[in-house]
Amino acid sequence: MTEWLLRKIGVDEEIRAHLDQAELVFQRPVLVWLGLALLIPLGWYIYQRQRSNLASAPPALARALTATRVVILLVLVLILAGPYLRLHQRLEKKPIVALLFDHSQSMGLPAGPFESDEELLRVAAAAGYQAAGSEENGVTGATGAQLDPETRKLFNQVTRAQLARDAVEARSESWLAALTGKFELRCYALTGDLAPITAGNSLAAGKLDLPQPSADGPETHLGDGLAAVLEEAAGRPVAGIVLFSDGQNTGGRSPQAAARAAAGERTTILAVPVGSSSPIRDIAVVDVFAPDLVSVGDTVHVSVTVEVQGYPQQAVKVELLDGAAGDPPPAPLDSKELLLKSSEQQHVDLAFQADKPGARTLTVRLQPVGQLSEDLADNNADTVMVRVSDEKLRILYVEGLPRWDFRFLKNAMRRDHGLGGRGLAGELAAAPGVPAAAPPAADQTGQPPAAGPTTPSGNTDQPDIVLEAEVRRLPADEQAVLPASLDDLAQYHTVVLGDVSPNLVDSKFVELLAQAVRERGLGLLVAAGPLAMPHAFGQPLLDLLPVRVKRGAAGMEAPVHRPFRIEISPDGAIHESTRLYDEPGRNQSVWSHMPSYYWCAAAERASPAATVLAYNSSVEGRYGKLPLVAHHYAGQGKVMFVGTDSTWLWRQNVGERFFYKFWGQAIRYVARRDTNQLAKKSWLEVRPVKARPGEQARLELMAFSADGSPRREPTLAVAVADDAGAGSVEMTADKSLPGRYVGRFSPRRVGTYRFVFEPGGSLDPVEAHMHVHRSTEELRRANVNVDALAQLGSLVQLDELDSIPSRLSGQPKLSELYREASIWDNWLTLTLLALVYSLDVGLRRLAGLS
Repeated sequence: MTEWLLRKIGVDEEIRAHLDQAELVFQRPVLVWLGLALLIPLGWYIYQRQRSNLASAPPALARALTATRVVILLVLVLILAGPYLRLHQRLEKKPIVALLFDHSQSMGLPAGPFESDEELLRVAAAAGYQAAGSEENGVTGATGAQLDPETRKLFNQVTRAQLARDAVEARSESWLAALTGKFELRCYALTGDLAPITAGNSLAAGKLDLPQPSADGPETHLGDGLAAVLEEAAGRPVAGIVLFSDGQNTGGRSPQAAARAAAGERTTILAVPVGSSSPIRDIAVVDVFAPDLVSVGDTVHVSVTVEVQGYPQQAVKVELLDGAAGDPPPAPLDSKELLLKSSEQQHVDLAFQADKPGARTLTVRLQPVGQLSEDLADNNADTVMVRVSDEKLRILYVEGLPRWDFRFLKNAMRRDHGLGGRGLAGELAAAPGVPAAAPPAADQTGQPPAAGPTTPSGNTDQPDIVLEAEVRRLPADEQAVLPASLDDLAQYHTVVLGDVSPNLVDSKFVELLAQAVRERGLGLLVAAGPLAMPHAFGQPLLDLLPVRVKRGAAGMEAPVHRPFRIEISPDGAIHESTRLYDEPGRNQSVWSHMPSYYWCAAAERASPAATVLAYNSSVEGRYGKLPLVAHHYAGQGKVMFVGTDSTWLWRQNVGERFFYKFWGQAIRYVARRDTNQLAKKSWLEVRPVKARPGEQARLELMAFSADGSPRREPTLAVAVADDAGAGSVEMTADKSLPGRYVGRFSPRRVGTYRFVFEPGGSLDPVEAHMHVHRSTEELRRANVNVDALAQLGSLVQLDELDSIPSRLSGQPKLSELYREASIWDNWLTLTLLALVYSLDVGLRRLAGLS
């Protein structure tokens, strides 16, 4: 109540926030004491006058009238004295020192085995483990100092996170008091995000009590953690950041870049390696890659990277299992034997025939030949999920010239068993003199394959591919090769428009295309190019795009010395088209290392309600970063825009692994749904279908009533259930498309989640599934990476924590806060006088007095 009243009369916020430290002061204090001293006799005099003048009035009325007069005099005395609130503080602001404790999965691994007894004893002493003979000889490798066998065994098995906690608490008395005397100490747990640690501490005793570490974070974002500390400081100086970690980083911004930014803020980073410096003995699956979606009949290739360390060489058997590895394990789909040499990675391709539709969980498992004692066996297997589809999408790809993107995309589409065409029978023939041929094999040499002929007439097993350069070679009366009616065009699921000119894709075809997209749900994928797409086209095509293009601009070219870079957006991190790896951190890392490019379309900003999947991070306009890949709904159909002609560069060193995973998924994402357009049915989708615990997924629902009209409620509920329980997700209506609802969901546990929407009435429920797996990225390379920590700043060993205060610079800064606020010249004082005077007059009138 007091705070509210002070705010209403205009008292400064700083004073209200520190009201317990503010004091009431009078400009003329003598008037206060003089007025109060005179107020008592004046009050007695006024009372006697009222009794003599109002002899017939009740005594209570005389007392009430006397009180009103005394209150008015009191208020006038206080006004003359000039009261005000004064806040005068002397503040000591200490520089911040942050202790960052890595609590990721790799920090849950054993800290040992240690390479030598000297290292073991030194680290044991730092963590407070007493060594026999240490009182006489010390514990730094001196003769006679040793750990008893049980303690040695226990210490080798203590986790890295627990070792860091024990070392901080064991030596806190020797350095904490010196640290907290000059700095403000903050403790954080670091995984994918930064979370404060509530540390029970007693500075007088010089001790710090930390809670038991969980060490279960699926990812480590060292760079994001360092940057977050500076952001939370909110401008206050950060003298130092002490990082306790094993040096593994699985995602987020570059730790080295974050360290350079910290150095620019004059922040010292002290990196403390936690764990043994010797490499662990291990055979590991360090990478598994498989296509996300394949068709029935496809040969599915699973690319596996394996390595061994700690052994000169080791023979292993790599097996591909159908399903999760169990006991007994399922029969292998494929297997190969390898001879691995120490610290050498080898790549192997395993394959199987996709014979039935549905989601298949595949497990890659390493089986050592012979007995092998490992320090870490949890990374001997990894899983990947592949969706097998039996649908056949009809695709029309229209391109201008045989540019690099076209050459590689055309061949990849022809090898995709899930894509076909309408045949364009009687409309388009192969170029004169060029016989129709089977699709050429994938080119892994870096040289572009031959452009080849267009789709042979009448062949519906392959996508319909129209190349404008070939059409021009046909007689004039045979150049009308594109579908000429809405029904013919709407038979396709997806139309891909490359860098084609308006000479082929004329205004009539654009009109049909817009109608097919908006009314029939045809998917449209636009791949920009410097010759014509999209700047050479008019507003009817531009209105379909999910971006707003700068008029009259053929695109943007990067300087040779500063090429463009691609940056994945938060929406792109979970979208199926741009999700190259299931682990978000690894997916982001892959995109951040994509080859640079030198041309992009002049897209200024995203269209209203569009979703940007990737940006050109090298250029910022008045609307921010330039959208590079975006999608949205145009009526009933989906439209995606790719604003660069250099996606073929994504094949560098990896072939079609990333190139066609993007294009294949994009073609399928925008594709028209094969449903009866007259009897509209509800449907539900969740993306991604493969996720990690805590990762955010996006739900999309199209809801129709029994009469086929779209639902128009502001929100709808979708039930969600897994093995451990059930709940619901609230879906919010999309104002731009009636019947469309979107929602977000973050799974907390491993398992299969089932999402169900009940339309009600006689309508059947619709459902979608999401598979949640635990991330294995943290365990792929589990050694303590001292070199990576050294790149962040100065290294401090666990037994050197005493030196931390001397390595940090900074002094507390004294500052004064002075505020004043008058409390008499406001509406409240005037209102009080008016109320008291009105009460006096009202009492007299009620009593019939003049």
